[in-house]
Parts: sequence; C-alpha cells; structure tokens
Amino acid sequence: MILDVAASQPLAAMGVLAASLLLPLTSVRRVVALYGPVVLVAVGADKLQAIVGVDMSAPQKAAVLVAFVLAALMFGARFSGGAGWVIGAWTVVLALTFTAASWGLAVSATSILNAWGGFLFAFVALLVAWRRGDRHRIAWGVVAAPWVSLAVGLVLQVAGVTTLTRAEYTGAERLQGAVVPAHLAMLAFAAVCAACWLSTQHQRWALPAAVAASASCLATGTRGAAFACVVVLVFTVVAGRMSAGRKLLWATLGAAVVAVFVPLLLLRSESSATGEGINTSGRDVAWAFWGERAARTPWFGQGIGASTQLTAGTRSGSELSYFVVPHNMYLQLWLDIGYVGIVLVVAGLVGFAVWAVRRVDRPARPVLYGLFVAFAVYSSVDNTLVTPQMMVPLLMLVAAMVASPSRLDDEVGHGGGAVRGGDGLTGRQVGQGPDGRGQPGCEGRLGADRAGQGAAGHL
Repeated sequence: MILDVAASQPLAAMGVLAASLLLPLTSVRRVVALYGPVVLVAVGADKLQAIVGVDMSAPQKAAVLVAFVLAALMFGARFSGGAGWVIGAWTVVLALTFTAASWGLAVSATSILNAWGGFLFAFVALLVAWRRGDRHRIAWGVVAAPWVSLAVGLVLQVAGVTTLTRAEYTGAERLQGAVVPAHLAMLAFAAVCAACWLSTQHQRWALPAAVAASASCLATGTRGAAFACVVVLVFTVVAGRMSAGRKLLWATLGAAVVAVFVPLLLLRSESSATGEGINTSGRDVAWAFWGERAARTPWFGQGIGASTQLTAGTRSGSELSYFVVPHNMYLQLWLDIGYVGIVLVVAGLVGFAVWAVRRVDRPARPVLYGLFVAFAVYSSVDNTLVTPQMMVPLLMLVAAMVASPSRLDDEVGHGGGAVRGGDGLTGRQVGQGPDGRGQPGCEGRLGADRAGQGAAGHL
C-alpha cells in the first residue's frame, strides 16, 4: 500500500517522509506519536480529495502507518500476541485467496494485497510499546477525535468545501463534521468507549466526555452506532464498579441524551416509499445483491477486496450505485473470503479479544466486554473492519488499555524508548511480590537508587 502511494504520488510520499525525519526528538514528536494516528482519520479521505483533487484513501492510511512508525521509534516496538492472532489469520486467508478462491473479474494480485493491507494496517497500533504512563493521554486523544472532526468540518464549511451537516431525503439533518455522518458516528463510538474506560481510571471529566460523545453520535442519526454506544454504556453502568448513586447518574444522563435524539432516529427510520416499515437506507437491496453474488463461491470467496468491485458498472442513480460495499461486514467477508476465511478471521479476532481481556485491568473489563459485543453487532450493519475512523481509534484505545503494568517506563526511560534491560527484570520482579503487591522495602530501595543517581548527577 505504501509502495503504491510512493509510485503514484512520489512528491507526496517524499514530503511525508521528509516531515517525519525532520520532526525533532522533543515534545512535538511525542504529540505526533500519541495523537497523530487518531487526528489523521478525523478528516475523511473524500474531504481531503475535495481539497487536493486526488484520491487520498491510500495516502491517508500510509500517513497513519508513518505515525505508528514514529511512535515505535520513540517508544520502542514489541511483538503483540493480540496482533499476532489477527495477522496470522489474515495471512492464512491471503494464502487461500491465491490458491483456492475464484477471483472476480476485476480482482488482481495488486488489488488483493492492497485490500489485505487495508484490513490489517490499524493493528500496527498494537505493535508499539506504548508507555503505561501515556495511556490516559491516548484515551483522551480518542475522546477528542469527533470534536477535532467537527472543528475541521466547521473550517471546511467556512471555506466552502463542505457543510457541517447533511440533509437526507427523509428530511433528517445529520451531523457530519469533516467526514460522512456514519464515520463521525464511528469516531464518536470510539470516544464513548474511551470515556467509559477513563471512568474506571477515576478520570475527573470522564462522565461529561461520555455524555458529549454519545450526543455527537446520536446527532449523526446513525442507528447502528447509537445502539453500539448504548451497549457499551449499559455494560459500564451495570457491570462496572460504581456506587449506586453514580450508576443512577450515568443512567439518567444517558437516557436523557437518547431521549433528545429519538425524533431524529425515528425520522431516519421512516420508509420514504410507503411510509410503512423500517427504512434500511437501501441495505435490503444491497444485501440481496451481494448475498446472491457471494452464494456463487461460498467456501473460499472471490478474493480479498472483490466486494468493492461489484457495483463499479452499476447504472448511476440506482440504489446500488450508492454502495461500494454492502454495509454488512459479515456479508462482505463472505463474498471476499468465503466460509473458510470467515471462520479463520473470526477465530483471529476472538483470540485478540481474549488476549486483550486477560491483560486489561480488572475494573475495566466490563468496558472491554461491551466494546467487543457492540462491535460484533455493529458489524452486521456497517463495514467496520475496513473503516479507518473505526479501527484506528479503537485499536489505539485497546493498546492503551492493555499497556503492560510491569513496565518501569514511568520511573525510568523518560528520555524515550521502551525499557530494555539485559537483566530482563520486570515490574513484578523488581517492585512487586507474587500477588502483585509491593515488596516491603522495595520502593525504598528503588527510591534510594534514584536518589543516588540524582546525587551522582550533581557531583
């Protein structure tokens, strides 16, 4: 993917590379490492294309990868078992695509590799050795993402590039910012997840952040995202370790926010043709179309990325002409990689989920459970796995949540880079007993060591 960008737009690629190399090893680089990936996806590729005049989908993903590389250079890199599950599954699927799949007419080796990279690029976030001391900063960056998009959208509206809201044929006015409404909803969903996790970390502004993010999601009129936000909030409130009074406050504010936007959601759900039934925004037609094509090659599919080629020749103005993908992740995977591929990918994602749950702090586990359940349901009505506005902030959040508690980078290593030591001592070996509690006198010894180092610095 990066090579394709470099070949098609060499000047842009050279500019990105030069900017990354010229970034000083100071707080500027730290800010780019911590917040760059999320900020980069807060503006849609379509809006960037309207500004520069060329397709910016691949350059945007390449820029996110550059930001991850900068983070790895600053904090260090590590193998992640969670990423390993997903990368391993998709690598087997790639091999099956080249050996067993029945390729569609528009599918090529290049398009398959590009699509494969599109599914995996955001998981690079898990290969960075993020510092535990930075995990709240990363989460607050995820919380800020929808508001960054709205701020940029306001600027673009003033400049005449786009509008902050979009009027739908149903009469609904949907908030969109610098992305399309569905993608702003994905940013807001990730922000809700981040705010809920921050509440388990006793962050002061977590509750207002969760309420505001929920409101921004509901204002987009995206029903799948709204339901996903409710799922995460319910898991957080019901299963979370909160006092009864705090649970009541969360539930009351959440219900109030939902009530405010119920008219918008109902308006979007009205059928434009008969006034009866539920408006699926054309999904019923799209799902029938993609399902019929997928049934032709049910076991191994038509090649990774084949689903994006089906409507290329569709007559303009028809319902299908508005769809590039079916807005159902399971259906898209069925056509691309078949039943066998779906089993492998789902197994990889389940392995990733189990890995994450085992490493997250126990009070935060209800948030992670809610996130995974909501994501699985959300994927039935949208193309979640291939949308940067969904995957980049969510995986940055998970990477922050599972930042290793055994790392000593909060005590040492502030000059940059992950802690590495020839003695291989971990936080538990140095400062904790077998039950995770501090060993008597250990902090005193560490403090004395640091005091000695400080005194030596003055000699």
